[in-house]
Amino acid sequence: MNKKKRFVTRCTIVAVVILFGVLLTNGYAADELPTVKWKCVTSMGQGTIWWDEGLAIPKMVKEMSGGRFTIEVFPPGAIVPSFQALDAVVNGSVECCNTWASYFGGKNRGLNPLDCVGAGMNNWDRIIWYYQHGGEDIANELFGTFGLIGIMNYVNCHEQGFLTKNKPINSVEDLKGMKLRCANPETREALVALGAQSINMPGGEVYEGLKRGVIDGLEMGTTYPDYQMGLHEIVDYWSVPIWHQRSCSHWFIVSKKAYEKLPSEYQAMLKTAGIASCMLGSTEQEYMSAEGAKKFLEAGVKQVKLDDRSMAEIEKAMVKVKKDFMKDPNYKKVVASMQEYLDYMRYWSELTRPYGPTAQPPFTK
Repeated sequence: MNKKKRFVTRCTIVAVVILFGVLLTNGYAADELPTVKWKCVTSMGQGTIWWDEGLAIPKMVKEMSGGRFTIEVFPPGAIVPSFQALDAVVNGSVECCNTWASYFGGKNRGLNPLDCVGAGMNNWDRIIWYYQHGGEDIANELFGTFGLIGIMNYVNCHEQGFLTKNKPINSVEDLKGMKLRCANPETREALVALGAQSINMPGGEVYEGLKRGVIDGLEMGTTYPDYQMGLHEIVDYWSVPIWHQRSCSHWFIVSKKAYEKLPSEYQAMLKTAGIASCMLGSTEQEYMSAEGAKKFLEAGVKQVKLDDRSMAEIEKAMVKVKKDFMKDPNYKKVVASMQEYLDYMRYWSELTRPYGPTAQPPFTK
């Protein structure tokens, strides 16, 4: 889809959201609603698709309210660094943030799987779990312990996998001694068990970190934002299959106190914008990943594939880590619910094979 068509699609969706907004105001004229100005900090760097997706909810809310409810978004470092976005909402410095919940997993381990579970569900299953199988209630129970409300902003599809400089990851033995940037906690623990050094580093620092040799490789995100960050310029190898992160939720997190002060119309606008943003952002992430993957290969990045034996060792390490994490009641609450959802869907998933999600059946050829 070219830029013009994508723009038309966005405008159509925004128009639908505005229509919802008109209905939700119960007939009130826009000038009867109060003027509300919020500040939002984000962990997403400018110039990436993540930054653009993070602007969706503020833009839609502004349109629905006729400009009465505005949310100004500040990039990492303008008010707080990436890893302190949630803290800024908790302490009242700002009313909301756009971030990965797993950045704050040290505060509550249940926040980690709200983002992603190593070798866990795909993006479509994650969205269905959230909206249809009680995921939203569990998320807000956990966010609520900090006086917060979470709105799913969008969901990444399969991430790219590990990108490395100088040394390829051809087998599990190649991981030994490598310094790898990784955000997902299960994957970090599994990497350590397999002999690698796991380093958590903000996204804005990974390019220079790899360039200077602070790290040997990294997992960052889906293919397109990785390309936007210029990672194709400094990596030599791309390890597949993509095992560590099959999906990742991004969150628009709001202070509960600030939310409760809003008129019910603005509260409804936030929720409606969240649903629209999730649909638009999640589909765009999947769509643009096809282009990003081609860009990396065109840039000369060599794809290397792990053998079945290595994958079995990795999966064994991941299962062990997750069982250990399940000792934490908050982590268990989230992951057990996801497993329950997968069990519920199992027969239907099997019934739709080989034409289920992500299948490539004959079409017109």
